[in-house]
Amino acid sequence: MNPLERALIEKAGNEHGFEYVLAGEPEAVSLGSARHQAIARVSRDMGEYRLTVSSSVTAKLAAELARGFPDVHRLGEAFVASDIDGLARLLRRTAALAHALPMGNGMGKLWAKDYQKPRERVPYRLNVRRPPRRWTNARQRPAPGHSRTLQRE
Repeated sequence: MNPLERALIEKAGNEHGFEYVLAGEPEAVSLGSARHQAIARVSRDMGEYRLTVSSSVTAKLAAELARGFPDVHRLGEAFVASDIDGLARLLRRTAALAHALPMGNGMGKLWAKDYQKPRERVPYRLNVRRPPRRWTNARQRPAPGHSRTLQRE
Protein backbone atom coordinates (compact mmCIF):
# COMPACT_ATOMS: atom_id res chain seq x y z
CA MET A 1 0.00 0.00 0.00
CA ASN A 2 1.48 3.34 -1.01
CA PRO A 3 1.45 6.46 1.22
CA LEU A 4 -1.35 8.14 -0.77
CA GLU A 5 -3.70 5.17 -0.33
CA ARG A 6 -2.79 5.00 3.36
CA ALA A 7 -3.50 8.73 3.80
CA LEU A 8 -6.88 8.41 2.04
CA ILE A 9 -7.88 5.53 4.31
CA GLU A 10 -6.75 7.42 7.42
CA LYS A 11 -8.67 10.52 6.30
CA ALA A 12 -11.84 8.53 5.63
CA GLY A 13 -11.52 6.88 9.04
CA ASN A 14 -10.97 10.18 10.81
CA GLU A 15 -14.00 11.77 9.15
CA HIS A 16 -16.29 8.82 9.85
CA GLY A 17 -15.81 7.83 13.49
CA PHE A 18 -12.30 6.39 13.79
CA GLU A 19 -10.03 9.21 14.91
CA TYR A 20 -6.96 7.18 15.85
CA VAL A 21 -4.52 5.27 13.67
CA LEU A 22 -3.17 2.32 15.60
CA ALA A 23 0.14 0.56 15.06
CA GLY A 24 0.43 0.27 11.32
CA GLU A 25 1.24 -2.72 9.23
CA PRO A 26 2.70 -2.35 5.76
CA GLU A 27 -0.29 -3.95 4.06
CA ALA A 28 -3.16 -2.58 6.23
CA VAL A 29 -4.29 0.39 8.32
CA SER A 30 -5.79 -0.21 11.77
CA LEU A 31 -8.19 2.47 12.99
CA GLY A 32 -9.57 2.99 16.50
CA SER A 33 -11.64 5.45 18.49
CA ALA A 34 -12.01 6.73 22.03
CA ARG A 35 -15.80 6.71 21.67
CA HIS A 36 -16.21 2.98 21.12
CA GLN A 37 -14.18 -0.22 21.37
CA ALA A 38 -14.30 -1.30 17.74
CA ILE A 39 -11.08 -1.56 15.74
CA ALA A 40 -11.33 -1.38 11.97
CA ARG A 41 -8.59 -2.93 9.86
CA VAL A 42 -8.61 -1.73 6.27
CA SER A 43 -6.48 -3.32 3.58
CA ARG A 44 -6.31 -2.73 -0.14
CA ASP A 45 -6.17 -5.60 -2.58
CA MET A 46 -6.59 -5.42 -6.36
CA GLY A 47 -8.24 -1.99 -6.26
CA GLU A 48 -10.75 -2.92 -3.55
CA TYR A 49 -10.89 -1.91 0.10
CA ARG A 50 -11.41 -4.71 2.62
CA LEU A 51 -12.78 -3.80 6.04
CA THR A 52 -12.43 -6.21 8.94
CA VAL A 53 -13.88 -5.21 12.31
CA SER A 54 -12.85 -6.53 15.70
CA SER A 55 -14.75 -5.62 18.83
CA SER A 56 -16.18 -7.09 22.00
CA VAL A 57 -19.43 -7.55 20.04
CA THR A 58 -17.94 -8.59 16.70
CA ALA A 59 -20.65 -11.11 15.82
CA LYS A 60 -23.50 -8.64 16.46
CA LEU A 61 -21.64 -5.86 14.69
CA ALA A 62 -20.94 -7.96 11.59
CA ALA A 63 -24.55 -9.17 11.48
CA GLU A 64 -25.91 -5.62 11.70
CA LEU A 65 -23.49 -4.40 9.03
CA ALA A 66 -24.51 -7.24 6.72
CA ARG A 67 -28.18 -6.44 7.36
CA GLY A 68 -27.63 -2.72 6.71
CA PHE A 69 -25.59 -3.25 3.53
CA PRO A 70 -27.05 -6.27 1.71
CA ASP A 71 -25.44 -5.22 -1.59
CA VAL A 72 -21.88 -5.15 -0.17
CA HIS A 73 -19.78 -8.17 -1.10
CA ARG A 74 -18.16 -10.14 1.72
CA LEU A 75 -15.00 -12.24 1.72
CA GLY A 76 -15.10 -14.29 4.91
CA GLU A 77 -15.23 -11.74 7.73
CA ALA A 78 -14.20 -8.81 5.52
CA PHE A 79 -16.57 -6.35 3.88
CA VAL A 80 -15.42 -5.30 0.40
CA ALA A 81 -15.88 -1.74 -0.89
CA SER A 82 -15.03 -0.87 -4.48
CA ASP A 83 -14.11 2.79 -3.82
CA ILE A 84 -13.27 5.19 -1.00
CA ASP A 85 -16.88 6.44 -0.79
CA GLY A 86 -18.15 2.92 -0.16
CA LEU A 87 -15.47 2.47 2.49
CA ALA A 88 -16.52 5.75 4.11
CA ARG A 89 -20.15 4.58 4.31
CA LEU A 90 -19.05 1.29 5.87
CA LEU A 91 -16.80 3.06 8.40
CA ARG A 92 -19.54 5.53 9.39
CA ARG A 93 -22.08 2.76 9.96
CA THR A 94 -19.52 0.62 11.81
CA ALA A 95 -18.71 3.47 14.19
CA ALA A 96 -22.40 4.18 14.79
CA LEU A 97 -23.17 0.52 15.50
CA ALA A 98 -20.13 0.06 17.74
CA HIS A 99 -21.23 3.07 19.75
CA ALA A 100 -24.88 1.95 19.95
CA LEU A 101 -24.56 -1.79 20.59
CA PRO A 102 -24.13 -2.89 24.21
CA MET A 103 -20.64 -3.96 25.19
CA GLY A 104 -19.97 -7.68 25.36
CA ASN A 105 -17.99 -7.53 28.60
CA GLY A 106 -21.09 -7.63 30.81
CA MET A 107 -21.04 -3.92 31.62
CA GLY A 108 -24.20 -3.35 29.58
CA LYS A 109 -26.08 -5.85 31.76
CA LEU A 110 -24.68 -4.26 34.90
CA TRP A 111 -25.75 -0.79 33.77
CA ALA A 112 -29.22 -2.11 32.92
CA LYS A 113 -29.54 -3.59 36.42
CA ASP A 114 -28.41 -0.35 38.03
CA TYR A 115 -30.88 1.61 35.93
CA GLN A 116 -33.80 -0.59 36.99
CA LYS A 117 -33.09 -0.29 40.72
CA PRO A 118 -35.45 1.98 42.61
CA ARG A 119 -33.77 5.24 43.42
CA GLU A 120 -33.13 6.14 47.02
CA ARG A 121 -35.07 9.10 48.29
CA VAL A 122 -32.84 11.96 49.25
CA PRO A 123 -34.29 14.24 51.94
CA TYR A 124 -34.81 17.80 50.87
CA ARG A 125 -32.12 20.16 51.99
CA LEU A 126 -33.21 23.28 53.70
CA ASN A 127 -32.00 26.39 51.99
CA VAL A 128 -29.48 27.89 54.31
CA ARG A 129 -29.20 31.63 54.35
CA ARG A 130 -25.92 32.86 53.00
CA PRO A 131 -23.61 34.82 55.26
CA PRO A 132 -23.52 38.58 54.70
CA ARG A 133 -21.51 39.79 51.76
CA ARG A 134 -17.97 40.78 52.50
CA TRP A 135 -16.67 43.89 50.89
CA THR A 136 -13.73 43.20 48.62
CA ASN A 137 -12.56 46.72 47.94
CA ALA A 138 -13.16 50.30 49.08
CA ARG A 139 -15.44 51.22 46.16
CA GLN A 140 -17.99 48.61 47.17
CA ARG A 141 -18.14 49.75 50.79
CA PRO A 142 -20.99 52.03 51.70
CA ALA A 143 -20.18 55.58 52.65
CA PRO A 144 -19.91 56.44 56.37
CA GLY A 145 -23.29 57.34 57.76
CA HIS A 146 -25.01 55.03 55.27
CA SER A 147 -27.99 53.15 56.64
CA ARG A 148 -26.10 49.87 56.67
CA THR A 149 -23.34 51.23 58.85
CA LEU A 150 -25.53 53.10 61.40
CA GLN A 151 -25.89 51.33 64.65
CA ARG A 152 -29.21 51.08 66.41
CA GLU A 153 -29.35 52.42 69.92
